[in-house]
Amino acid sequence: MEKEITLTYYKILKMGIYERNGTCILTPSQLLKELKEWSYDNHRPLVETSTFEPNKLYLEAFFLDFYEENGNYILALWNKLPSHKKGIGSVPSDATPETAIIAHTSIDKNHIPGFPTYFYISPSSEYIATIKIENNVLGLGQLRSYVKGYLKTYCSHIVNRQDGNDKVFGLCRHKKPLGQPDDRVPEKSLLSYFMLSAARKEMGREFIINNAHNISKVVKDISRNILNKDNDETAIERIVRCFKGLPMTAKRSTRVTMPVDLAQEHVKRLIEDYYENDCSEEYNVGFIIRGGAQKIHWLDGTVHTESTKGYLKMHTFDQPDLQSLMSLIKTIGDVEIKSADRKNVA
Repeated sequence: MEKEITLTYYKILKMGIYERNGTCILTPSQLLKELKEWSYDNHRPLVETSTFEPNKLYLEAFFLDFYEENGNYILALWNKLPSHKKGIGSVPSDATPETAIIAHTSIDKNHIPGFPTYFYISPSSEYIATIKIENNVLGLGQLRSYVKGYLKTYCSHIVNRQDGNDKVFGLCRHKKPLGQPDDRVPEKSLLSYFMLSAARKEMGREFIINNAHNISKVVKDISRNILNKDNDETAIERIVRCFKGLPMTAKRSTRVTMPVDLAQEHVKRLIEDYYENDCSEEYNVGFIIRGGAQKIHWLDGTVHTESTKGYLKMHTFDQPDLQSLMSLIKTIGDVEIKSADRKNVA
């Protein structure tokens, strides 16, 4: 059937295992192939493919489906929803507060209530795109928890063994040997990362100037440096790290939103300041326009999305055939990520 899909793009900053100096030990492509082998190729039951415990934000996510073509990937996750032993609760939308009665739709005890999310991943182009088909929930947070959970618990570079009464756990640059005793030693110089930034398209300056009277808020990201701290490091190790030229501080950002009432002259001045200062991040601000669903129009660009419409084979109304989905995505053509935030959104 004919479907419209929308992809929202994110630049891959780091995805895998890295040394503290930035050298990549497990690349995004290698990570995806590992993840596929761990869950998809081994035919694990869905319930055994969750990589993280429920937290304050999300319940478990499970490996639903996977497809690879020419080094590009589509990953589908199944995201668990809260339910009661009586099922999932709902209320009539036209009921008034005093008359609303909760009804429950029963769920088979062997079924996991939830919803699917889909991601297009192109390691060679260094981006991940969420895929919107029927569901408005894009699931980037669940993807973050899923990948981080795999890297910290299940990936081939994890050392997790007993040495007498001692538990040995951590990351090693060497993969776990197959069919042999694991005598690897963890290395503190290795870290796992899943960091993305929102990809941007160049902002239409005339659009912002012409809509100055409709700007309701101005947004600014304020950065500060904080001291890097590893609780497992000794004082000597911190000194050694300093002399090796490794970063002692990390940048953290805070987003500030301020209601405004602007004229065109104010907006023009903000734009001029941005370009007169070599497009410095210090002068980069965002504008929220009334009626624009809180979309932020940044001076350094707007969120990069692409849409296409065409034939898409569907197993159910919200579960596409991933090979068919890949074919539809390819009609968008090559996508170049020209610029991106340095702010980690994952």
